[in-house]
Amino acid sequence: MRKFLILALSIFPGYAYSQNSNDSCWPQWRGPTASGAADAELPLSFDSQNQLWSIRLPGLSHSTPIVCGDLLVLLSANETDQAVSEAEYQQNLAKNQHQKTQPPEKLIQIDVMAVERKTGQIRWVNSLGPFVSHEGKHPTNSFASTSPVSQGKRIFIHLGSRGIYCLSWDGETIWKRDLGHMATRYGWGEGTSPAVTESLLIVQWDHEGDSFVTALRQSDGSTAWTSVRDEPTSWSTPLVVRHHESERIICAGTNGVSCYDANTGKLIWKSQPLTTNVVASPVADATTVYAASSYGESRVLAIPIDSQGEVTEQDERWRYEKAGPYVPSPLLYQDRLYLLHGNNPILTVLDTQTGQPVLKATRLPGMSGPIYASPVAADGKFIVASRSGDVAVYDADVTSGLRLLAKTNLEQEINASPVIVDSQLFLRTVDALHCFATGI
Repeated sequence: MRKFLILALSIFPGYAYSQNSNDSCWPQWRGPTASGAADAELPLSFDSQNQLWSIRLPGLSHSTPIVCGDLLVLLSANETDQAVSEAEYQQNLAKNQHQKTQPPEKLIQIDVMAVERKTGQIRWVNSLGPFVSHEGKHPTNSFASTSPVSQGKRIFIHLGSRGIYCLSWDGETIWKRDLGHMATRYGWGEGTSPAVTESLLIVQWDHEGDSFVTALRQSDGSTAWTSVRDEPTSWSTPLVVRHHESERIICAGTNGVSCYDANTGKLIWKSQPLTTNVVASPVADATTVYAASSYGESRVLAIPIDSQGEVTEQDERWRYEKAGPYVPSPLLYQDRLYLLHGNNPILTVLDTQTGQPVLKATRLPGMSGPIYASPVAADGKFIVASRSGDVAVYDADVTSGLRLLAKTNLEQEINASPVIVDSQLFLRTVDALHCFATGI
């Protein structure tokens, strides 16, 4: 590890940020409640007067930043000048002979960067690696597509085969764990972010080998429990929910949505199957888990949190099979479930109580696809960003149709999801980070 100092220097669902802290936060990739929504102000202008700062970023990453207090933390993958040894490269090729990708010939370095949210200045960089990547990636993936997570005291990073890392807020590595070799379907690469309970780090490890979900102690990275999962590769991030006085872990996969006891790892219930290639992450309110997937077919399931054992279709609150997201995750906001169609700029909004459409499939005005970033909401509005660089804000009240409130194009590909904290909006493109704000 090389560290460079650039400058001198309870939540429901989920438990992501210290409940004793009053700092503003977006502590995990789907926000403070893991729903995609936040109590914040969403800017309605993207001109130079509302742009607080913009910085260039090294390397390539689709990692959504997190924000705690005055710092924003994100990842970036950089190909080094160091070549993988011929023997190791040939060994990796042999392991990947049935994959659709080839491993890189150069070592990969992952930079963890802390950026001051008020100025855009980089406070520190912790360079992890360099690593030998045993498999390649999908053409639209990166070698750093996962997002960090924090409970307000430490930063946790899931790099798959490259290890699990815990950093301090000063950028120092506290501990790391090696959970083994992750072999993703077709060699498309890794992309599952971790989650946190009050004292544990939750890692979902669904791949083409022996899949599992494990809980590591935040203090030292030791294993608290591990539960075997009968699942192929998924790229979905686990969700932590509170049910009465206990915490539960929700994991979405091809063979179903599973609920585990957060203290023991015991399986509490499992739903009927989703689709193959599950990428979207589940969301939840006080009573219901909502999970969606769309690969070949679409499926959205609403499952009671207090279910037990095998959850049959009759046990579901409802299901919807006319639309579902593929890469983007659902947005849960004001008792509505916002669903993109696959990766397309088409939106359906469901009433969470009934599963009935409040808005049937409607093309998003001012938006071109495809869309990988997940929609987020605040202040009675929601925002969508696309791989063509389009960024658009809409009225969250869709009972009378979609109403476009603001639009811009950043002229760069966007894969990371927007982040909203207080009056600031952070947008990450393939090689830049932009901050827009209200009241400048």
